[in-house]
Amino acid sequence: MNKLIIGLLCATGLYAAPQTQAQQSEHDKQIIAKRTVKGHLTTGVNNYCGRKLFEFPAAYDSLNDLSFQFVGEFDPTPGALDAKPLSAANCEADTILASTTDPINVAWLQSFLDMPDADPRLKNRPIMDKPTYVDLIGNHGYIERRLPEHSNPVPFFDGPKEEITLGSWSKARGRYKFQCYNDNSAKTVARFKHLFPNSMYSMLAVWDRAGELVVQPFGGLPNVFITDKRGNARYEKEINGCPLLPTEDGSSLLYLIISYHPNASITGASSFITAAPATVIDKDGSVFESTQPPGIVIHDQIMFPINGLEKIQYDQPLNAK
Repeated sequence: MNKLIIGLLCATGLYAAPQTQAQQSEHDKQIIAKRTVKGHLTTGVNNYCGRKLFEFPAAYDSLNDLSFQFVGEFDPTPGALDAKPLSAANCEADTILASTTDPINVAWLQSFLDMPDADPRLKNRPIMDKPTYVDLIGNHGYIERRLPEHSNPVPFFDGPKEEITLGSWSKARGRYKFQCYNDNSAKTVARFKHLFPNSMYSMLAVWDRAGELVVQPFGGLPNVFITDKRGNARYEKEINGCPLLPTEDGSSLLYLIISYHPNASITGASSFITAAPATVIDKDGSVFESTQPPGIVIHDQIMFPINGLEKIQYDQPLNAK
């Protein structure tokens, strides 16, 4: 009889099944902080076309001189050893982008990692023309960026097929929504559009930990996402702690970075630093060794300021749409 009564009540919408403990706990959660953060275009760390974007907190005044470029203008001059630095003079939509390393960043990495600069043969390469892992022993080489004309199982790159310009780079848009709850949890959702299609991106967090800068994958591993054929993507993480507030040990999240990986490879928990030399098989068959610092196979495209950063206002904004 009881089952019959419950069945009738369910049919009429008058009976609700008891909530589980997890459902009740979820229902009792209250939002204690929330914010939606707009993404800012970058062509490196805290930089767009040679201009610094944000001032760091007073505790990091020394970092206000650090504004790195991780893409440059392709130099078509035969024998050119590096791309041209971006500036107001070449911040144009039709500027073709190429790999480069920032001398200040290289000196900074050398100061504590003894990491040499990349071999010039990896510089001034169009952004989509990058070496990746090609064999079982970890050698890097070049593979095609077009569909094979046959059905044989050979690797090829999906994603952009044409040269990447500053105009296409600068179409990228992103917003990051944070909701923090009274149970010390947070839901974070980033949405992107006009990134490069069918491509790999990563999310890194830059933390202030007791006066020390710490760069870590945000939200745990994997910290990557793949865009769809239109360049849209969503990155959602549920984490402990609130990124909008200081942590228990006083750490504060300064900003988040999304980085484009045209070589479709990732470096795990070591963020973006690849200090160990890689063996590279060049297109002509020659073999050499080189490090791959930022600007060679990883390129920062959008940053999200979270805590403590102050936007620098310029009379004439740069944006090569």
